[in-house]
Amino acid sequence: MQPNFRLLPKLIDDLAHERPGQIVVAVPLGHEVSDGFRDVTAREFARAVDSLAWLIVEKLGRSDKFETLTYLGPTDIRYPLFALAASKAGYKSFWTSPRNSFEAHKSLMGATECRVIFTPAHIPSGITPVIDAMGLRHIEMPSVEFLLDRKQQVNPFPFTTTYEEGKGQPFTVIHTSGSTGIPKPIFLPHLLFCIPQVYATVPREDGKVSIFHWVSQNSSRTFCSFPMFHGAGLFIFFGLGFNWNTVVVMPPPQPLTAELAHEVHCSNIVDSTYLPPSIIEEIAKVPAYCDGLQQLKFTMYAGAALPSWAGDTLKSRTRLINMMGQTETGIAYQLLVDPEDYEYICPGRNSGAEFRHCYDDLYELVMVRKPGLEDWQLAFKTFPDLQELSTNDLFRQHPDPAKSNLWKHQGRKDDVIVFDNGEKLNPVTMEKIIQSHPAVQIAIVIGHGRFQSAVLIEPRDLKLGSVENSPAFIEEIWPTIETANLDCPAHGRLDKGMIIVARPDKPFPRTPKGGRTRMWTEKLYADEINEKYESAENSASNEGPIMDLRGPSGEAKTLLKEILFSINRVESLDDEADLFEAGMDSLQTLQLTRKLKDALRNEPGVASQITPSLIYHNPTVERVLGALISLAKDTGHVNGTIKSRTNALESSIQSVLSSRDFGGKKKGSETKKVLLTGSTGNLGAYLFSNLINDFSVSHIYCLNRSPDVAKRQASINREAGLVSEFDPSRVTFVQWNASKPALGISKAMHEELVRETTDIIHNAWTVDFNRSLDSYLLTDLPGLLNLATIAADSDNNVRFYFVSSIGTMMDWGKAGHSAPVPEIVSNCPVSVQPVGYAESKYVAERVLQDISSKSSIDVSILRVGQIAGPVMSEKGSWNSKEWFPSIIGSAKAMKLLPNRLGPAPQIDWIPVDILSGTIVDILNQPRGSRSNVSVYNLINPCQTSWNQLYPTVKAYLDRSGEPVEVVEYDRWLASLQKYAANARTEEDLSRNPAVKLLEFFQAREGGQSMRFSTSNVDNASVTFRRCTAVTPQWMRTWMEQWDRN
Repeated sequence: MQPNFRLLPKLIDDLAHERPGQIVVAVPLGHEVSDGFRDVTAREFARAVDSLAWLIVEKLGRSDKFETLTYLGPTDIRYPLFALAASKAGYKSFWTSPRNSFEAHKSLMGATECRVIFTPAHIPSGITPVIDAMGLRHIEMPSVEFLLDRKQQVNPFPFTTTYEEGKGQPFTVIHTSGSTGIPKPIFLPHLLFCIPQVYATVPREDGKVSIFHWVSQNSSRTFCSFPMFHGAGLFIFFGLGFNWNTVVVMPPPQPLTAELAHEVHCSNIVDSTYLPPSIIEEIAKVPAYCDGLQQLKFTMYAGAALPSWAGDTLKSRTRLINMMGQTETGIAYQLLVDPEDYEYICPGRNSGAEFRHCYDDLYELVMVRKPGLEDWQLAFKTFPDLQELSTNDLFRQHPDPAKSNLWKHQGRKDDVIVFDNGEKLNPVTMEKIIQSHPAVQIAIVIGHGRFQSAVLIEPRDLKLGSVENSPAFIEEIWPTIETANLDCPAHGRLDKGMIIVARPDKPFPRTPKGGRTRMWTEKLYADEINEKYESAENSASNEGPIMDLRGPSGEAKTLLKEILFSINRVESLDDEADLFEAGMDSLQTLQLTRKLKDALRNEPGVASQITPSLIYHNPTVERVLGALISLAKDTGHVNGTIKSRTNALESSIQSVLSSRDFGGKKKGSETKKVLLTGSTGNLGAYLFSNLINDFSVSHIYCLNRSPDVAKRQASINREAGLVSEFDPSRVTFVQWNASKPALGISKAMHEELVRETTDIIHNAWTVDFNRSLDSYLLTDLPGLLNLATIAADSDNNVRFYFVSSIGTMMDWGKAGHSAPVPEIVSNCPVSVQPVGYAESKYVAERVLQDISSKSSIDVSILRVGQIAGPVMSEKGSWNSKEWFPSIIGSAKAMKLLPNRLGPAPQIDWIPVDILSGTIVDILNQPRGSRSNVSVYNLINPCQTSWNQLYPTVKAYLDRSGEPVEVVEYDRWLASLQKYAANARTEEDLSRNPAVKLLEFFQAREGGQSMRFSTSNVDNASVTFRRCTAVTPQWMRTWMEQWDRN
């Protein structure tokens, strides 16, 4: 500890004694900048603090319990004076924003146990009801003129608490912005305002100067525009004015605007400025205001990211400095970046800042407690019980590898929009572009849980939001929105019909800092938002041409093409050309369905049947038109493929069900005896090992197709680092044939299974994407019934766990349903991925649902997604014949790696060892804790993107000395096709395993991603809840495992 570290009250007393004439603050003499400013010396400031401290003691006495006092008035020097005076008298001060609602004031006063309020003689508006409702004692605060009266004789008020004694004691209380609900109090210790002294001990790190050291050396007078009831205002006031010997110039008592800031900048009383980004943004729109910054040494901002267009406009006129801080944690120690990197922050090592991958290329800032850095890490003074603090702030790493320690703010996790199809959109960039229009004050993009995005816009002139003016306003700003759309993913682009303009009588709510508040704005405009989405969904515009499906088909086709051209802007399109190959995406498909419904508003029977799946299954002009005409004629075969496939699936379900009869009530069992099929498979081996280690399971029956099952199981488990020695009293290995009666096993063994089994985990299913549903009806589905018969014939109340596939619901969105995919057994065959494997799993789900309804068999559907390799051990590996390992194998052969893995931007793979643990957690749920049929979507609840992983893959492969190139998926696929055409030997194919899956990769290019609900499995499994997104370290583990094998 440095011996001269002092708490603020002591620091100010010492300064008044040692350098009484030093100017510490400049206060306005009136409401206008032109009225001038008065410089206040250290002696005058300290005397005003002592005068107020004696007043507090006179009215209330001293406190030894840090009781709470609040002051509410104009944002002037009385705020910091009161904070210091209250502290000297043994109290802590509390600042509530004058913009807070009555309920917010009440909640905060109660949470801080505040019983006394100080105000000026004129009580601020809205506070008297709070005083009355809370029974607060009210004390009048002296005027600024009285407190700073040079003729006033004041006895020094002693303060003897040392730094070590008092650094953790409460000094003041501020509150959160309330942008996501009622504001919450944040109790700040003395250390927060002593931190500049701590930071000064490390002026440099790795050759970089700290921001705090640089600022203290390069400014003598700074404009602090933040209100004094805000954390940033207090920190700058105390940090600069008393720790760094910089005069703080306070604003006149009027609302902060770009015009007011410009007047201060041009008044020759400051050489630097500290502004909210919203004000800097406004300055950037006015050339004269931009020029006003040229005479300043720097412009510092905090609280949000500065839009790139604004920063790029100003960076040649002033040095921009981005200060990272939060209400809860104060200002973190950070290093000065180069002027061109003004958008980035560079936290120092002592800050404890870590950036953890969230999704795509975004990382969340997490503050991690570090031993020995107690005085540096303010977060853990505010939250002493935490070891980590997640900030919810998202950042993107600098693209230059030499600047990998620089991070750019990209909004907050709670800003991210997740549409109903699972696609994500970070709206921050889009909003900033829209707000760059001179007529726009605020833009808030919305759409969470909806099918597309919309935008709420507050004009700079609220009159533009009136009914008569808003259409022209929308036309004026539409080119800017189109520019925003260019930089936005297709699924997040804005349609002109999805713009909501703020009404003159309903301006957007503001936070205490004057910023926007997303949640409260959406609540205020909830009716308008719902109306806009309902209108878009129903497309009941009653405008535009009518499509006549009963007249000449040429006219209907012409209108259909006009609608298509209005959506995807393709200049010419052949009638037989694939719409999706021509660039149509999921959003445009939705737009097409809505526009078709509108054009067919005179044919409600037809319009009601138009869904995205109709377009997906009829992806040409000719086929869409044919489907619509078929609907109009009610021929019953709008889409032969869908209809016949639906009939086939329903027929298969009834065929399977008709072969058996199930029923009867059963008894429960105290112990678990598990029948596990497919224990030698990839997932099966891990399931078997988990069951062996679970001593609530008294016996395991392992049914597999191959002979010598015990030896094979031991070998497989040994290679994977799993349990490889089995107690014969707990494990029985059985060779079976799923399609044969009684499973093809002996009568005695069958009777034992019927008698003993309490739980069945059916994990054996033929994986062959080229097989038809009819083939599965002859093999795997009879096996399902044979196992269900064991459960039905047993005296035990057997629980049946079926390992299914997300393929049963992969086309949920195409079928016209809203995401996320629910954890239910669907009665919609159109939702099933059109391959025999997924269809067979769907039939199995429906069959088990029916069996459960007719019997006492509890059924759990374990709907599995992409199973990845193990991550809890170096042993074992992801099956190298699967599609992703094949891509890695192809990279070694072709020296190419695709920059994406298909249509799904997210990677939701789940490691096999985590998946098996999750399933055993579900198995161990108490009986009676679920319904007869429970469905679990077993995909990774935390997602990432290939963009975050392929650099690790490339770096690993590049170690061979032959660098791998990352290329577009289309180029990679073309190279794979060329390789396949030139392959002549089996050795050629083995060198490039992806060739064997060429058709799979071709089909994958046209697929669709979906988001799945995981609430059931979240509730059932602690293993699942702890699962993280796929990490680069996991990827390295899998690469190493493949190399070892």
